Amino acid sequence: GWFTSGALAIASMADGNFAAARSWAEKALAQNRRFAVALRVLAVALMLAQPSMIKRPVLDLGDRRLVGFKPETYAPALT
Repeated sequence: GWFTSGALAIASMADGNFAAARSWAEKALAQNRRFAVALRVLAVALMLAQPSMIKRPVLDLGDRRLVGFKPETYAPALT
C-alpha cells in the first residue's frame, strides 16, 4: 500500500537512488495524495536529481508557466 511505498521511497533516498525514490514516492502519492512524507521525498529526490530546479523553479499556473523566481512576478500570480 501507500505506507510501504513511502517507506521504500525513504529507503531509496537514503541509498542515494533518487530515481527509485521518486518512483516509490509517486506510487505512494497515487494511493494517498495527502501523504506528506511522500511529498517531501518526491520534492527532495527531484531537486537532487535535477539541481537546476532549485535555481530555476517552474510554477505551473495551468494557463501559463513562470520560470525562475522574481518576487514581483510571483506575488500577483499567487493572489
